[in-house]
Amino acid sequence: MTTSIIRYKLKALSRPLSAYKPKGLFGVSDASTKSPATFNMGEEIKEDRRSEWRQPLSNRVLVQVVDNSDESQLKLTCSGQTSNVSPSGLCLISDTEIPIGAVLDIWCDNPGRSGSFFLAGQVIWCRQEALPGFRFHTGIRLMDIRSTDIEAWLQHIDLLAS
Repeated sequence: MTTSIIRYKLKALSRPLSAYKPKGLFGVSDASTKSPATFNMGEEIKEDRRSEWRQPLSNRVLVQVVDNSDESQLKLTCSGQTSNVSPSGLCLISDTEIPIGAVLDIWCDNPGRSGSFFLAGQVIWCRQEALPGFRFHTGIRLMDIRSTDIEAWLQHIDLLAS
């Protein structure tokens, strides 16, 4: 096993993903992994407060709501694409507003392997673009669930960083 794979080897799958990332993810200091960028999603410009490195990546994604406080939203399915990914999350761009707090099953294409990554996540934020088209950007925090491809996802993200 390579050092990078060992770094992400999950011992207790009930721990949050943040417990598995070393300080200075991917061998660089935290200061250089934080993006100084700002964004405008129809609101006032906000500072990007991300704590992890992000990799711009555009892959097809299919999501389905599997748990939500509003039961009418259960089984809501939509497709879109990622705009960026990290070890613990992704940003989905789609035509559908997904409720904050919704738990999702996620299938994320990976052109480098047959099939898709099967992941689980929770919607942390959802904003509509101020630009023509009014698409939604949705921040999804990945959940560390044994029956998903989270280990393969972490290895994939590690490869993107190298």
